[in-house]
Amino acid sequence: MKRGIAAVQGGSPGQDSEKEKADPTDAMREREANLLRPQLKQISRLRKFQTPLQGKERTEFVNWRTRTSALLWEALGVDSIEASNFDDIEFVPRDFLGLSLSAPSHEYAVGLDEAEAILKTAIEIYLRQPAARREG
Repeated sequence: MKRGIAAVQGGSPGQDSEKEKADPTDAMREREANLLRPQLKQISRLRKFQTPLQGKERTEFVNWRTRTSALLWEALGVDSIEASNFDDIEFVPRDFLGLSLSAPSHEYAVGLDEAEAILKTAIEIYLRQPAARREG
């Protein structure tokens, strides 16, 4: 006696329709998105830190940035422009001959804005596309 979906569709037991087969890359993309979502949520907390960052706040920020970078590279791959752009974000002002070119709070806020945009793009666009479309 045939059982389950295979019986209803006329197939033999153990034969699932193409729809019923779970795409392992879909599960992996969802896992990667789930790892990046907390990093995105932490940005609102990071915005409350006083600049220049010191002590515990600096440590928390560095840990967030390091983990986020690693997760982006893992999720998007070695050729990822977004992961590279994340690593290039300047969260502190550059100095020129010992003089800051902008206020630390401004540069930090702009950096967090950029990080937020990159994470949203990774989660909402790249990790929702089928793998073939992302690679092509």
